Amino acid sequence: MLLLKMNLRNKTIENIVIRNNHVNIIFEHKKELCPLHLQFNKKQIKQIYNKIRNYEKKQ
Repeated sequence: MLLLKMNLRNKTIENIVIRNNHVNIIFEHKKELCPLHLQFNKKQIKQIYNKIRNYEKKQ
């Protein structure tokens, strides 16, 4: 599980969960949790994971 907090168009992403080929992005919107379920191939997952790791290193 990978946790990351960032802003996206005035919405706060609570966490990003990467499991297998599924990426669940859960963001807080009007005090409700709205899950966004996306499916990517393994190459895309690796790119996303690396971008997030690089983002975390900069923080």
